[in-house]
Amino acid sequence: MLNHFYSIIVGLVVGVVYSMLFISSFNVRPSGSEPSGLQQILTFAARFIFIIIAAIVLIIYVKISIIWFMLSLGIAFWGCVLTKLRVK
Repeated sequence: MLNHFYSIIVGLVVGVVYSMLFISSFNVRPSGSEPSGLQQILTFAARFIFIIIAAIVLIIYVKISIIWFMLSLGIAFWGCVLTKLRVK
């Protein structure tokens, strides 16, 4: 039971961290300049792959409950992303 609690807490923390990484910029652009469509796609793909690999490594090395971890990670991740989109 305690393992499930830790899995939920770790999932929430990691979900928030990954969502902030996902919605933040890799590089700082001058104001008024927009990235090209290809650059946006490559940035999205790089972040998505990093998030997936980091989550898999965390599950393997920490040995937490995958169901509770993924559930809480998904809730925290999409909660932050959708909140950020709604604020914009």
